[in-house]
Amino acid sequence: MAPNFALQAGEELVRRDLVSFVSGPLRVRPGVCYLTTQRIVAEHRSLLGGAMMAASIIARNLVRKFSQPQQVEIPLRALTRVSRERYGVNPNVLALHTGGEPVLKIVMNARQWRFWMEALAAVLERQGKRLVADGERAWRVKLRA
Repeated sequence: MAPNFALQAGEELVRRDLVSFVSGPLRVRPGVCYLTTQRIVAEHRSLLGGAMMAASIIARNLVRKFSQPQQVEIPLRALTRVSRERYGVNPNVLALHTGGEPVLKIVMNARQWRFWMEALAAVLERQGKRLVADGERAWRVKLRA
């Protein structure tokens, strides 16, 4: 399935997974996360849009308004830290940092988490960077020496 965003010149799609995004202490949103050779794109839809569509066809214009995908893009050059966090009982939350607090928290299953970490490390390696352990469940993005 093709992404809902345009790939830039020289950019390749590396991974695409159906995941959930943490948007608050007790709130997750379903969506799709893409890893390309230049960025991470998270796309989620409002649950309100899906509920409205199921409730009434008359509300079609409102559904379109509320179900437009919302995107968060993180350029890989801005990524400073990656950590593995918990959300409820799930220990496979990929938290992406560009500074202090995480910019994006992606809830995955164990298999997806492993594949994402391998793919992210490979893409960063192509950019002359690497993941360096920074504690038990965190990694810093560093220039390869």
